[in-house]
Amino acid sequence: MAKGPPTSRLLPWATLLAFCAALGFAEENRVEVVRVIAPLSLDAATPQGVQAVAADDIAAQDKASFGDYLRANLASIWINEAQNNLLQPDVQYRGAVASPLLGLPQGMAVYQDGVRINEPFGDTVNWALIPDSAIATAQVIPGSNPLFGLNALGGAVAVRTKDGQGHPGTRASLLAGSFGRRQMQAETGGAHPGNGWHYFGSASMLREDGWRDHSPTEAMQGFGKLGWQGEDAEIEASLTWADTDLVGNGAAPVDLLAVDRKSIFTRPDRTQNDLMQVNVVAGKLVGDVSLTANLYARFSDIATYNGDDSDFEACDDDESLLCIEDDGDEEPLLDSAGRPVAAMPSVLGATVNRSVTEQDGYGLGAQASWAARPAVDIVFGLSLDSGSAAFQSSTELGMLDTTRQAIPGGVFVADAWTAVDVDVSNLAGYAAVQWSATEALNVALAARYNRASTTLRDQLGTALDGDHEFRRLNPGLLVDLRLTPILSAYFVASETNRAPSPVELTCAA
Repeated sequence: MAKGPPTSRLLPWATLLAFCAALGFAEENRVEVVRVIAPLSLDAATPQGVQAVAADDIAAQDKASFGDYLRANLASIWINEAQNNLLQPDVQYRGAVASPLLGLPQGMAVYQDGVRINEPFGDTVNWALIPDSAIATAQVIPGSNPLFGLNALGGAVAVRTKDGQGHPGTRASLLAGSFGRRQMQAETGGAHPGNGWHYFGSASMLREDGWRDHSPTEAMQGFGKLGWQGEDAEIEASLTWADTDLVGNGAAPVDLLAVDRKSIFTRPDRTQNDLMQVNVVAGKLVGDVSLTANLYARFSDIATYNGDDSDFEACDDDESLLCIEDDGDEEPLLDSAGRPVAAMPSVLGATVNRSVTEQDGYGLGAQASWAARPAVDIVFGLSLDSGSAAFQSSTELGMLDTTRQAIPGGVFVADAWTAVDVDVSNLAGYAAVQWSATEALNVALAARYNRASTTLRDQLGTALDGDHEFRRLNPGLLVDLRLTPILSAYFVASETNRAPSPVELTCAA
């Protein structure tokens, strides 16, 4: 698989960062950048149970992953570990899921510093790619809030990373535990009050052998941020990098587990992730209007290598050939050249399933907010997220060795080849008005228009070709009445939507 973007893909972004760092801003009134994904204060826009965590809370528990911390500490969150790896959880929140597994109906939007990190091909969320050691705050927002865009059916997760102003100094930690676990985290940050510059960097590494046989995990993450803040403007540029090699072998039969709980049925089940992300966030105060914007590029490559048992057996009519059963009838199995496959020992008992997904994502957002009157706040915003993906998958016949490892036999199944190129584009415009009628009564109105388009091009034929477009206007209304200092009542009516992901459209073709 590709090991990160080539230099030529990053040169325009390096030039942009250098240009932005050289910009000068007038210094009048200090302003904090309002993130594009949170146009209204969360307390006002979503009073029904926003849950927030901070960096100190996460560091105090030494959890192996951010997903594991959410499960252990926040209400209404639980984890399904179908991938059998601690860094590949299916995070479930009130029935909605954010998972790295292709094909699941993703129902949560996840953001890092304003960047929507749901992947282009399947709207999946790779929790192993979020830099745990760089998280400053994280908020889990319930409900179908239209301001959070596509997939926020059950809620949204908003992660904000550290900077040198809020997290100065140098810290490091080492952890060792059972099953060969070794974990390291280090960070450093600082600020120069005289000229407004600040910086932050962190790195982490996790390795373990796993509690099951042949189930190692390795994950490395890096994060860096450089920023400048004046009296009426600020700009931040950040770089996120991750490289993981995750093994999560599948479920084993009960009778095998009765002999040894560490046993596996087949192996390996391996997922490799590579990530490079560049993000620039800037804000400027012009009179009473706060202007914010972000611009990002994200390169995410995923490769899987899965060894499984085989459903292909010698034909009843001719035991020298392999057959596949279809609705009770046998059909000869064909290889990639269209020839019948001989029932040789090297291709009996196992399959090796491979996939490679190369994803490039680009996006920008812009937002204007101001206090039109003392009791009225108004927000307008636009966002564009576009991406491309190249997906390939194959199945190779093989055999199982004495350790239940699938050994490739050099013969590929004809009907199992898939190769498709995808282009996606999500354009949205949103507006929100918050009115504080009295000290006890707040009313908020919001609306977001989404236009999602997906283009599929089959690289082996035309069966998967397609052009799809989905449009929807989602409204939202909130009335919040504070009856006493400790008691309030609220009414919420809101909608959001999800568009079929490219992988779902390929399955439906």
